[in-house]
Amino acid sequence: MKNITVIPFTRLECDTSEITGSFRTSFDVYYFGNVQIEMKNIQFHAFFLSLFASLLAPLGGLFASGFKRSIEIKVFY
Repeated sequence: MKNITVIPFTRLECDTSEITGSFRTSFDVYYFGNVQIEMKNIQFHAFFLSLFASLLAPLGGLFASGFKRSIEIKVFY
């Protein structure tokens, strides 16, 4: 078993290169031709997380509406 030593009020050093690194991609768009995009990794992940959340959020409202109809009430309190 290993001992873990914690020294309070010290700054932790960590490698943030995976988060702050960037990448470049290119793809063909019909009207615009070849489009190149360069973005940081954190921007890429934030874009897809927000896309996922914005598509999933209305499903929660539909579920709540269907649940209210099934138990025949007008509003949740």
